[in-house]
Amino acid sequence: MLNEETGPDPITGLKAKTFYGRPNLDKLFQSWTSQYKGKSIGLFYCGPKHLGRELKWKCIKNSSEDVAFKFHEEFF
Repeated sequence: MLNEETGPDPITGLKAKTFYGRPNLDKLFQSWTSQYKGKSIGLFYCGPKHLGRELKWKCIKNSSEDVAFKFHEEFF
């Protein structure tokens, strides 16, 4: 049921599918870097501190003259 390709997500009922497991952050940042050349990208995060530190580091590591990643973190 979780591998259904058509229709709404079986868990949430939304059109967007739920992706389980940890995302490949390097692949995501590479994709954003090539897709948004010459732009500044804001990444907003609220969640566990460990993942926040990793995302902040990825923003610093992947920023260049072509693209700037700005990390914003919020706690409740």
